[in-house]
Amino acid sequence: MDNREWMYMGRPSQAQITREWMDKTEKFLDHAFKAAKEARDTFCPCSECENKKRRTREVMMKHLCKYGFMPNYTRWVHHGEPYRPREEVVRRGLEAFDGDGGVAGWLGDYADAMFAEGRTEDEQEDGEEEPEPSAKAFLDMLESAQKFLHERQ
Repeated sequence: MDNREWMYMGRPSQAQITREWMDKTEKFLDHAFKAAKEARDTFCPCSECENKKRRTREVMMKHLCKYGFMPNYTRWVHHGEPYRPREEVVRRGLEAFDGDGGVAGWLGDYADAMFAEGRTEDEQEDGEEEPEPSAKAFLDMLESAQKFLHERQ
């Protein structure tokens, strides 16, 4: 059951429920109660209960028909599916990683800030702007944190 669009597309309203939605919801209930080790009740994923209340299979089916599945419940962590393995998260992060880690962009931003139009060469080398009051207070606090409270002996 990889594609979970049916959970939301097959029930546009309480009055409009597709046959596919009914069939796959029945399969979901089979899966959920099997994962619950044939327990009498388990967490209800309807948009009213949001996996916070336990319901019997019959009540859960009524709730799903009436309220639909809670938003974005495509990984059934309360119904027997594990959280995503860490390697999936890491792999996606590596795929999104650009080769230089964005350093080229940072250097460009730095150059733009240091050599902005309208600043003279002296201002670019010597004159830093005075930080705004909240930033100055933070910098003063950092500086005072480096000082000793008592004289060293």
